[in-house]
Amino acid sequence: MHGVIFVELKKYVDAKVGGDAWRTLVEKSGVPTKMYMAMGSYPDAELISLVQTASSVTGTPAPELLHDFGSFIVPDLMKMYRAFMKPAWRTLDVLQHTETSIHTQVRTMTKGAMPPFLTCTRTSPTEVLIQYQSPRKLCHVGVGIIDGIADHFGEKVAQRHDKCMHRGDAECEMRVKLA
Repeated sequence: MHGVIFVELKKYVDAKVGGDAWRTLVEKSGVPTKMYMAMGSYPDAELISLVQTASSVTGTPAPELLHDFGSFIVPDLMKMYRAFMKPAWRTLDVLQHTETSIHTQVRTMTKGAMPPFLTCTRTSPTEVLIQYQSPRKLCHVGVGIIDGIADHFGEKVAQRHDKCMHRGDAECEMRVKLA
């Protein structure tokens, strides 16, 4: 897992809970205590353990927690990857070009980074169809990121999650429409 996700998860925990919450979460999850570096790569199992522990401790279902986390990290992602986006892009443009403009760069620049594979099709001027494939099945983070990107641009979107790996589908499929 790309280190930036761990760095952002720590920021999220600090912002939402504060205090020693991150240290406590790491201890309770059984993950080896370490400092995560944004450009590093870490075992997926560590993230899964941290999320499961956070869900258990807070009583928040993991999908809801992951959605909120996805939305939370958007401001930092927009700053980090601004160089790969055209200034005129808005929500649907960013979504449509994430795979070709950002994910391919992340895979090239960071050894071991494996962001999800996205196939994004602009089905109309107001809609994008996103097909998400990842063995991590973190589509709920993606759904949150979509909402966060729309918030970033001051736009409203409606999402339909028609297919989901958590329901047995081979991939997730999200339709995102400007509302």
